[in-house]
Amino acid sequence: PWVSGQARLSWLETDLIPLEELVTNFAIQGNSLYLTGFQAGLEGGGKLTGDMEVKLSRSDAVPVALMFSVEEASMSRVAEIFGITPGDITGFLSIGGAPAGDLHPGEPLLAHLEGRVDLNAREGELRRQTLPVLLALAQASEGYNEYAERASIAYESMTADMTLADD
Repeated sequence: PWVSGQARLSWLETDLIPLEELVTNFAIQGNSLYLTGFQAGLEGGGKLTGDMEVKLSRSDAVPVALMFSVEEASMSRVAEIFGITPGDITGFLSIGGAPAGDLHPGEPLLAHLEGRVDLNAREGELRRQTLPVLLALAQASEGYNEYAERASIAYESMTADMTLADD
């Protein structure tokens, strides 16, 4: 690398969730910036860790490849990223993945990333108006609906294995 070191920031505003107490090693080799051992607290709770390569050779887009994990984040706070009203989903969230793709100026961060992302949520509630259709059907198949009068449904855990696709 022609430059390397460690960066520490007490606060970093992002398009997603602001980061607190960020620490990362960095190196620039050729036209690529490498962030390794990345660690940061998430506003609202939880921790983000990961590694990332950012290619700086293009003027129209920034190719990135990352491996990340989020542990013990606020499900309600993270759900806001996807346009879900705060409080519609609660609990604790863990996410891990390795997406890659191009970042484009003026476009949402996740718009052109592709790859696998795994999600695990625990100890929360889902408001009834936001329930996925399959969950509503599963409830109805019980023969009676003990949740009919409740505004939300509690859950112990939920998991999802997702694949992000361009757009």
